[in-house]
Amino acid sequence: MQPVVALSIAGTDSAGNYGLSADLRTFAAHRVHGACAVTVVTAQNSAGVREARLMPAEFVVSQIVAITDDVTVRATKTAMLPTADIVVAIAQIAERAILANLVVDPVLVGNEGRPLFSNDVVLAYVERLGPLARVVTPNAYEAAILADRPVRNLDDLGAAAEIIGGRIGTDVVAKGGRLGGTESVDAWFEPTSSSLRWLRAPRIATPNTAGSGDTFSAAITALLATGATLEQAILGAKAYTQKAIAGAAGWMLGHGPAAIDQLHWTYS
Repeated sequence: MQPVVALSIAGTDSAGNYGLSADLRTFAAHRVHGACAVTVVTAQNSAGVREARLMPAEFVVSQIVAITDDVTVRATKTAMLPTADIVVAIAQIAERAILANLVVDPVLVGNEGRPLFSNDVVLAYVERLGPLARVVTPNAYEAAILADRPVRNLDDLGAAAEIIGGRIGTDVVAKGGRLGGTESVDAWFEPTSSSLRWLRAPRIATPNTAGSGDTFSAAITALLATGATLEQAILGAKAYTQKAIAGAAGWMLGHGPAAIDQLHWTYS
Protein backbone atom coordinates (compact mmCIF):
# COMPACT_ATOMS: atom_id res chain seq x y z
CA MET A 1 0.00 0.00 0.00
CA GLN A 2 1.22 3.49 -0.85
CA PRO A 3 0.13 6.16 1.65
CA VAL A 4 -1.52 9.41 0.63
CA VAL A 5 0.15 12.70 1.54
CA ALA A 6 -1.15 15.50 3.75
CA LEU A 7 0.63 18.80 4.37
CA SER A 8 0.84 20.76 7.62
CA ILE A 9 1.80 24.44 7.43
CA ALA A 10 2.55 25.29 11.04
CA GLY A 11 5.06 26.14 13.73
CA THR A 12 7.38 23.87 15.65
CA ASP A 13 7.18 23.12 19.36
CA SER A 14 10.46 22.04 20.92
CA ALA A 15 8.52 20.18 23.65
CA GLY A 16 6.62 18.14 21.05
CA ASN A 17 3.14 18.99 22.32
CA TYR A 18 1.69 21.41 19.76
CA GLY A 19 2.03 22.39 16.12
CA LEU A 20 3.88 20.21 13.67
CA SER A 21 4.63 17.56 16.30
CA ALA A 22 0.94 17.00 17.02
CA ASP A 23 -0.01 17.20 13.34
CA LEU A 24 2.54 14.70 12.09
CA ARG A 25 1.72 12.17 14.84
CA THR A 26 -1.96 12.51 13.98
CA PHE A 27 -1.30 12.03 10.27
CA ALA A 28 0.78 8.91 11.03
CA ALA A 29 -1.98 7.51 13.25
CA HIS A 30 -4.32 7.73 10.25
CA ARG A 31 -1.75 6.03 7.97
CA VAL A 32 -1.16 9.29 6.09
CA HIS A 33 2.32 10.49 5.11
CA GLY A 34 2.92 13.93 6.61
CA ALA A 35 4.80 16.70 4.82
CA CYS A 36 5.41 20.04 6.49
CA ALA A 37 6.19 23.70 5.91
CA VAL A 38 7.54 25.58 8.93
CA THR A 39 6.19 29.07 9.69
CA VAL A 40 7.79 29.72 13.08
CA VAL A 41 10.39 27.94 15.24
CA THR A 42 9.89 28.14 18.99
CA ALA A 43 11.89 27.48 22.12
CA GLN A 44 9.22 26.23 24.50
CA ASN A 45 8.28 23.58 27.01
CA SER A 46 5.08 22.49 28.71
CA ALA A 47 5.12 25.65 30.85
CA GLY A 48 5.17 28.11 27.94
CA VAL A 49 6.97 29.72 25.02
CA ARG A 50 10.34 31.32 25.78
CA GLU A 51 11.40 32.49 22.35
CA ALA A 52 10.27 32.35 18.72
CA ARG A 53 11.79 32.92 15.28
CA LEU A 54 9.42 33.76 12.42
CA MET A 55 10.04 32.44 8.92
CA PRO A 56 9.83 34.93 6.03
CA ALA A 57 6.76 34.51 3.83
CA GLU A 58 8.97 33.78 0.80
CA PHE A 59 10.62 30.87 2.61
CA VAL A 60 7.26 29.43 3.68
CA VAL A 61 6.15 29.59 0.05
CA SER A 62 9.42 27.97 -1.06
CA GLN A 63 8.78 25.03 1.25
CA ILE A 64 5.22 24.56 0.01
CA VAL A 65 6.21 24.79 -3.66
CA ALA A 66 9.05 22.30 -3.16
CA ILE A 67 6.57 19.79 -1.71
CA THR A 68 3.77 20.30 -4.21
CA ASP A 69 6.17 20.19 -7.17
CA ASP A 70 7.14 16.68 -6.11
CA VAL A 71 4.07 14.92 -4.69
CA THR A 72 0.30 15.12 -4.83
CA VAL A 73 -0.96 16.62 -1.59
CA ARG A 74 -4.45 15.27 -0.85
CA ALA A 75 -5.22 17.61 2.04
CA THR A 76 -3.58 20.61 3.71
CA LYS A 77 -3.85 22.07 7.19
CA THR A 78 -2.71 25.53 8.24
CA ALA A 79 -2.03 26.35 11.89
CA MET A 80 0.16 29.15 13.25
CA LEU A 81 0.58 31.77 10.52
CA PRO A 82 2.23 34.63 12.39
CA THR A 83 2.06 37.42 9.79
CA ALA A 84 -0.49 38.71 7.33
CA ASP A 85 2.11 38.27 4.57
CA ILE A 86 2.25 34.53 5.25
CA VAL A 87 -1.56 34.22 5.36
CA VAL A 88 -1.91 36.05 2.04
CA ALA A 89 0.94 34.10 0.41
CA ILE A 90 -0.74 30.79 1.32
CA ALA A 91 -4.07 32.11 0.03
CA GLN A 92 -2.43 32.95 -3.28
CA ILE A 93 -1.15 29.38 -3.56
CA ALA A 94 -4.56 27.97 -2.58
CA GLU A 95 -6.25 30.11 -5.24
CA ARG A 96 -4.29 28.12 -7.83
CA ALA A 97 -6.07 24.94 -6.63
CA ILE A 98 -2.80 23.43 -5.41
CA LEU A 99 -3.79 22.94 -1.77
CA ALA A 100 -6.63 20.42 -1.89
CA ASN A 101 -9.02 19.93 1.05
CA LEU A 102 -7.75 22.97 2.93
CA VAL A 103 -8.39 22.93 6.69
CA VAL A 104 -7.69 26.27 8.38
CA ASP A 105 -6.99 26.18 12.11
CA PRO A 106 -6.52 29.88 12.87
CA VAL A 107 -4.01 30.04 15.73
CA LEU A 108 -4.66 33.58 16.98
CA VAL A 109 -4.35 33.35 20.77
CA GLY A 110 -1.93 32.17 23.42
CA ASN A 111 -2.58 31.06 26.98
CA GLU A 112 -5.94 32.12 28.44
CA GLY A 113 -7.01 33.70 25.17
CA ARG A 114 -4.29 36.34 24.94
CA PRO A 115 -4.24 37.66 21.31
CA LEU A 116 -0.96 36.93 19.57
CA PHE A 117 -1.19 38.99 16.40
CA SER A 118 -2.36 42.31 15.02
CA ASN A 119 -5.70 42.86 13.33
CA ASP A 120 -4.20 42.63 9.82
CA VAL A 121 -3.63 38.90 10.42
CA VAL A 122 -7.28 38.47 11.43
CA LEU A 123 -8.48 40.35 8.34
CA ALA A 124 -6.26 38.23 6.10
CA TYR A 125 -7.89 35.09 7.50
CA VAL A 126 -11.41 36.43 7.03
CA GLU A 127 -10.94 38.03 3.62
CA ARG A 128 -8.35 35.82 1.92
CA LEU A 129 -7.65 32.38 3.41
CA GLY A 130 -10.88 31.43 5.17
CA PRO A 131 -13.07 31.54 2.04
CA LEU A 132 -10.75 29.02 0.34
CA ALA A 133 -11.04 26.41 3.10
CA ARG A 134 -13.32 23.39 3.36
CA VAL A 135 -13.59 24.01 7.08
CA VAL A 136 -12.24 26.52 9.61
CA THR A 137 -11.71 25.33 13.20
CA PRO A 138 -11.24 28.20 15.70
CA ASN A 139 -11.36 27.65 19.45
CA ALA A 140 -13.72 29.77 21.54
CA TYR A 141 -11.20 32.60 21.97
CA GLU A 142 -10.39 32.65 18.26
CA ALA A 143 -14.07 32.49 17.34
CA ALA A 144 -14.63 35.62 19.43
CA ILE A 145 -11.86 37.43 17.53
CA LEU A 146 -13.02 36.31 14.09
CA ALA A 147 -16.68 37.09 14.83
CA ASP A 148 -15.78 40.33 16.66
CA ARG A 149 -18.09 39.51 19.57
CA PRO A 150 -17.69 37.99 23.05
CA VAL A 151 -17.98 34.22 23.47
CA ARG A 152 -18.90 33.49 27.09
CA ASN A 153 -21.15 30.45 26.76
CA LEU A 154 -22.39 27.88 24.25
CA ASP A 155 -25.07 30.19 22.84
CA ASP A 156 -22.34 32.75 22.11
CA LEU A 157 -20.21 30.01 20.55
CA GLY A 158 -22.98 28.98 18.17
CA ALA A 159 -23.69 32.60 17.24
CA ALA A 160 -20.00 33.23 16.56
CA ALA A 161 -19.77 30.14 14.34
CA GLU A 162 -22.74 31.42 12.32
CA ILE A 163 -21.22 34.89 11.96
CA ILE A 164 -17.86 33.54 10.82
CA GLY A 165 -19.46 31.06 8.42
CA GLY A 166 -21.63 33.80 6.98
CA ARG A 167 -18.63 36.05 6.42
CA ILE A 168 -16.33 33.51 4.80
CA GLY A 169 -18.93 31.23 3.21
CA THR A 170 -17.44 27.95 4.40
CA ASP A 171 -18.04 25.45 7.19
CA VAL A 172 -16.92 26.44 10.68
CA VAL A 173 -16.41 24.16 13.65
CA ALA A 174 -15.97 26.37 16.72
CA LYS A 175 -14.38 24.37 19.52
CA GLY A 176 -16.01 24.99 22.87
CA GLY A 177 -13.14 24.12 25.16
CA ARG A 178 -14.45 24.25 28.73
CA LEU A 179 -17.67 26.09 27.90
CA GLY A 180 -19.67 22.86 28.00
CA GLY A 181 -19.08 22.06 31.65
CA THR A 182 -19.22 18.27 31.98
CA GLU A 183 -19.30 17.90 28.20
CA SER A 184 -16.91 18.71 25.38
CA VAL A 185 -19.11 20.70 22.99
CA ASP A 186 -18.30 22.15 19.56
CA ALA A 187 -20.54 24.21 17.28
CA TRP A 188 -20.58 23.25 13.58
CA PHE A 189 -22.15 25.77 11.21
CA GLU A 190 -22.81 24.80 7.57
CA PRO A 191 -23.46 27.95 5.50
CA THR A 192 -24.81 26.05 2.48
CA SER A 193 -27.78 24.85 4.55
CA SER A 194 -27.64 27.59 7.23
CA SER A 195 -27.69 24.82 9.83
CA LEU A 196 -25.99 24.73 13.22
CA ARG A 197 -25.07 21.34 14.65
CA TRP A 198 -23.60 20.49 18.05
CA LEU A 199 -20.86 17.93 18.55
CA ARG A 200 -21.01 16.54 22.09
CA ALA A 201 -18.86 14.12 24.06
CA PRO A 202 -18.20 13.54 27.77
CA ARG A 203 -15.48 15.79 29.19
CA ILE A 204 -12.41 13.85 30.33
CA ALA A 205 -11.11 15.04 33.71
CA THR A 206 -7.44 15.77 32.97
CA PRO A 207 -5.20 18.81 32.54
CA ASN A 208 -3.42 16.99 29.71
CA THR A 209 -5.02 18.56 26.65
CA ALA A 210 -1.94 20.16 25.09
CA GLY A 211 -2.32 20.01 21.32
CA SER A 212 -5.91 18.73 21.38
CA GLY A 213 -7.11 21.51 19.08
CA ASP A 214 -4.21 20.87 16.71
CA THR A 215 -5.02 17.17 16.78
CA PHE A 216 -8.69 17.71 15.97
CA SER A 217 -7.98 19.78 12.86
CA ALA A 218 -5.11 17.48 11.82
CA ALA A 219 -7.40 14.46 12.09
CA ILE A 220 -9.97 16.19 9.85
CA THR A 221 -7.15 16.83 7.37
CA ALA A 222 -5.91 13.24 7.45
CA LEU A 223 -9.39 11.81 7.00
CA LEU A 224 -10.12 14.14 4.07
CA ALA A 225 -6.83 13.02 2.52
CA THR A 226 -8.00 9.40 2.67
CA GLY A 227 -11.24 10.23 0.87
CA ALA A 228 -13.69 10.80 3.73
CA THR A 229 -16.57 13.23 3.32
CA LEU A 230 -16.42 16.40 5.39
CA GLU A 231 -19.04 15.02 7.79
CA GLN A 232 -17.15 11.75 8.19
CA ALA A 233 -13.91 13.67 8.76
CA ILE A 234 -15.36 16.00 11.41
CA LEU A 235 -17.18 13.28 13.35
CA GLY A 236 -14.21 10.92 13.05
CA ALA A 237 -11.82 13.63 14.27
CA LYS A 238 -14.01 14.34 17.29
CA ALA A 239 -14.01 10.67 18.32
CA TYR A 240 -10.29 10.26 17.66
CA THR A 241 -9.35 13.34 19.70
CA GLN A 242 -11.50 12.20 22.62
CA LYS A 243 -9.70 8.85 22.67
CA ALA A 244 -6.30 10.57 22.47
CA ILE A 245 -7.14 12.80 25.45
CA ALA A 246 -8.36 9.82 27.46
CA GLY A 247 -5.18 7.90 26.68
CA ALA A 248 -2.95 10.64 28.11
CA ALA A 249 -5.11 11.50 31.12
CA GLY A 250 -2.52 10.27 33.61
CA TRP A 251 0.68 11.25 31.80
CA MET A 252 3.37 13.47 33.37
CA LEU A 253 5.77 14.80 30.73
CA GLY A 254 6.81 18.07 32.34
CA HIS A 255 5.68 20.77 34.74
CA GLY A 256 2.72 21.83 32.59
CA PRO A 257 -0.09 20.07 30.69
CA ALA A 258 1.13 17.03 28.78
CA ALA A 259 0.56 16.16 25.15
CA ILE A 260 -2.27 13.81 24.23
CA ASP A 261 -1.99 10.22 23.07
CA GLN A 262 -2.30 10.61 19.29
CA LEU A 263 -0.63 7.24 18.64
CA HIS A 264 -2.79 5.45 21.23
CA TRP A 265 0.24 4.15 23.11
CA THR A 266 -1.86 3.74 26.26
CA TYR A 267 -4.35 1.43 24.57
CA SER A 268 -1.73 -0.68 22.84
